[in-house]
Amino acid sequence: MLARAALGFAALAVLTPLSAMAQAWPSKSLRMIVPGAPGTSPDILARTIAQYLTPRLGQPIVIVNQPGGGGNIGHGSAAKAAPDGYTLLVTSDQLSINESLFKDLPFHAVNSFIPVVQAIVSPQVLLVTPGFPAKNVAELVSYARANPGKINFASPQIGTVGHLSGELLKSSQKIDIVHVPFQGATAAIKEIVAGQVQMMFVTLPPAVGQIQAGTVRALAMSTVTRNPAFPNVPTMKELGYPEFDFGAWQGVFAPAGTPPDIVARLNTEINRALTTAEMKGLLAKTGAEPPAMTPEQFGKFMTSERQKWARLVKAANIKIEE
Repeated sequence: MLARAALGFAALAVLTPLSAMAQAWPSKSLRMIVPGAPGTSPDILARTIAQYLTPRLGQPIVIVNQPGGGGNIGHGSAAKAAPDGYTLLVTSDQLSINESLFKDLPFHAVNSFIPVVQAIVSPQVLLVTPGFPAKNVAELVSYARANPGKINFASPQIGTVGHLSGELLKSSQKIDIVHVPFQGATAAIKEIVAGQVQMMFVTLPPAVGQIQAGTVRALAMSTVTRNPAFPNVPTMKELGYPEFDFGAWQGVFAPAGTPPDIVARLNTEINRALTTAEMKGLLAKTGAEPPAMTPEQFGKFMTSERQKWARLVKAANIKIEE
């Protein structure tokens, strides 16, 4: 009995500082690390969340942009931060992809972080230049088979979901299409509009304006269900391409070891912000939706995402020269 009591007191001694920390939190400013430049999609998301959270938490939130290394610089910095609830990471699906692309990363996509909330998800949209002869995905595949090596597909960068989506179409349909990477989605879409590149998969928000203007054509979406912003654009899955059942996502993480009470409060507050009528309306205009996941659901999702992209990276033999 004395031994059990000693163990109980020892456990209480460990838990008490964490509990006290969570109750006193936050007592100073927070920082959100964004592994991208100002104006990128995760940066905009971080600033939007920070604007809402600041009055709710009673403390200012500083956005820290750390671009470079395909996101690895910012990810590594966040992983090394103290797990006290004062440093958060706002990033994208690149976190679940990079460990399959880079060797010897100083962090682990799952073990180095605690998922806080999956903030938004939007489909990858398959775009073609207006003059492209194929009017749908089946015609595109047929055209590619009849013209091997003559279709170029753009992506925002090597190793992005847009790149991997193109590789997935290439491998699943056994077609020969050529990857042309760019520095960002905006640059890639510009070349689609100009007709210099024939097709690309890209996350929906940066493509919305061009689709609505008719300067590009949207053939299909990568998510299982149609997007409310473009209900007439079919999904790849309903067209007979079951491999395409994913979207591009962005979310918030904390360093591993952050007290669960703090993670739970952040999850509640951020989900509350993203599911207000005003915020949902703003997101709907860009084709993004808030999935409103718990930390546990987001953690399971991250595990499946890592496994999925690892298989595709290996199958497509994608490598990045460091």
